[in-house]
This record gives sequence, structure tokens and C-alpha cells, in this order.
Amino acid sequence: MEEFVFNLHIMNGYSLKNLLTILKGETKTATMILSSDNIEISFVNNNSEGLHIINIDPHENIEWSYNPTDENGNLIQTYPIGFNCVEFYNTIKNIGMNDSVRLFLIKGESTVMVQPLKSSAKDMGQFKIFRFDIIETEYTRYEVGTYEITPNIKIFSKSFADLCSEVSNVKCEYINIEADGESVTFRGFNGSKKEVYINRYDDLSTKKNVKPKLVADNISDIDNLISKINISESSKPRPKNALKLKIVNDDQIVVKVPISTFKSLSKIDNISPKGSMLRFYLEKNQPIKIETAIGTFGSYQIYLK
Repeated sequence: MEEFVFNLHIMNGYSLKNLLTILKGETKTATMILSSDNIEISFVNNNSEGLHIINIDPHENIEWSYNPTDENGNLIQTYPIGFNCVEFYNTIKNIGMNDSVRLFLIKGESTVMVQPLKSSAKDMGQFKIFRFDIIETEYTRYEVGTYEITPNIKIFSKSFADLCSEVSNVKCEYINIEADGESVTFRGFNGSKKEVYINRYDDLSTKKNVKPKLVADNISDIDNLISKINISESSKPRPKNALKLKIVNDDQIVVKVPISTFKSLSKIDNISPKGSMLRFYLEKNQPIKIETAIGTFGSYQIYLK
């Protein structure tokens, strides 16, 4: 009987597919670090401007076994599997919303086997297997310090996904994320460095009985926002280096993010349960931290600086 190095059956294959959609836009290769209680993927993206940390709890899935052993039969505590993100994605790109997927590696093999399990398969006796190669990669396990604050802005993941599509549609080249303790503003600039997009979110997650503003108030609010933007823009020019965290004033944080990252995140609403919120941690002298759930079995943290 063939022995498994690992065997994982994920109920929500659709979340995994959309997670890989993000990964293949942000990095060419990545490494899964397997252990008996966790699967971790962490990497710095192609532009070296964002750190991604993914944790999957394998016990929150249908089936999980972990049994890599050394030549003496001792359990290997952590087992890295490098992979090409596009190749992995291609094995499950036809997964539907209600489908599951099984991943497993047989001892002595150099490819991970992927079995999509369609919820509406016409032939229930069908047994379909895809494979992707295990590749040698250098990997780093990243650790980030604790943030002193709780998430101070929460945005519905669907709203943020729509924003990601909008800044791409109006041909933004980069987006400035400006944040204070009560709101976060996304400002999009085209290739001529002209501002072509503004979208602000107030944190409504802790506010009750929020009433829609009248049109006149909205216009005044927008004028006030643009006025503040123009003052900060003229008084403190932005650095050319996109890697730097810019403090516009004592209460505001600005991070410049390339459009490629927003394109990658346009499906972020499809990795978490319907109605989920993205949690933004906005703290001076720290990267902007965005956190969301992966289905019911994991967490995804993105750090932008």
C-alpha cells in the first residue's frame, strides 16, 4: 500500500482557487511549509513592496494526515514544498463554488497530486488527477512584530474587490493609501501622475444607526477631502522611492502601492465567507496590515510598505 507524505482534503476548493489567483499575480514561485498542525506560505511579492503571510489550519478541513519521515523513520517536523504558482493554479482553475479539492503527496514522488471533486459531477465514478512539480526554492519564514492597536478600519471584502477593479479600469499606475485613525483613502494616479480616482472609507463597523448623508453634505465632504489632499500634496512632496513609508503629518500614514498589487487582489472577496470584512491595521512607523479569512480554514495577512 502506498504511503502518503501528506493528504489534505479541503472542503472549500473555491477559496483555495482564488487564493492562488492572488498568489500567481504577486509571485512566480512560493513554498508551503507543512507541519502536523499548520501549513504556512510566506513571501515578498515581485515588486518587493508587500509581504504576504498565509496560514492554513489543516484540521479545519475534511481530512488531514501528515507523515514525512527521515531514513530512521522519525517524523520530520517541517516539510517544505516549493511550487510554481501558475502550475498549481492550473490544476484547480475549473473548481466551482461548491467544489472541494484533495491534495496529496506519495512517498518517493516528486509531484503533488491534485484531485478536484466536483459537487455536480455527471459521472460520480470519475477519478481525475492533476499534478504539479515540486521545485527547489529558497524560502524564508517571516515574522512581524505585534501591532499595538486593534484593526481600526474594517471594509467589506466585496467593496475592496470592486475598488481593485475600478483603479485598474481607469488605468491607474499606482495608488496611494492614506490613513488615519478614522478613515482610509485610496487615491489613484495614472502614468502622467495625474490623480484620476479617490475613494474614502470611514470605519462603520463600530458605528450604529449610521444615516445616509444628503447630497449637499456629500459634496461638501468631498470638497473638504480634496482641500486637505491638496494641502498635504503641496506642503510635503511625495518620495520617489515606493518602498518608503511616508508620514504626511502626525495623524496620517501614506503608502504608495503599484497597480499590479490591486489587480492581484481583485478576487480577494472570493477567498473569504460571503459578507466578510477586511481588517486594516493602521499604525505609524508600521506597514499597513490587511487581514482576512481564507474560507473557514485559514488566515491571510498582507503588509504594505
